[in-house]
Amino acid sequence: MDIIAQCLCKAHTFTASIPPSSLPLEASYCHCNSCRHVTGAMYSCDAPWPGPQEAVLSSTLAEYRFTQNVTVRFCATCSSPMFFHEHHKDRPESLGVFIGVLANHPVGNFVKVVDHIFVEDTIDGGATPWLMDINANGTPPKLWKGRMNTTEKLEAPWPAVDSLMKADDRTGPDLIPSNVTARA
Repeated sequence: MDIIAQCLCKAHTFTASIPPSSLPLEASYCHCNSCRHVTGAMYSCDAPWPGPQEAVLSSTLAEYRFTQNVTVRFCATCSSPMFFHEHHKDRPESLGVFIGVLANHPVGNFVKVVDHIFVEDTIDGGATPWLMDINANGTPPKLWKGRMNTTEKLEAPWPAVDSLMKADDRTGPDLIPSNVTARA
């Protein structure tokens, strides 16, 4: 079967042929501050790209190197972030595809979310409480304080629900604190 990654304006299309038995694609939600800022969303979601890396890396996608080891590849026309390229000196390169650019497939169990990473950056758990019962088979993703398998594994819900601020804990007459910061 073909997995197709395509930007919004359809200027860039990448195809990977895989056996159906290799599904579901295993994805991770990243809640780190960098991913939240680069995507403009509460979290990013990517899975290892099962196709040839060279087709993506030699394409005309625009690049934004947002850390020393990570480059986001995106369409310069419609700005769709498409791929997440990790290039560390001490380990092999990897290429992840942002799940939102995958063409819809009439295939059940297409993606399985296996990890929430950098949950601690959210301070209050961010969107994780709503994203724990996400998989078709009912298996909840693992929660990690930082990078998966190298930092502390957290127990769901994190933080404990009773430690979260309630409406009665307001700091002003009509305010509940938020971890969102706007910059001019």
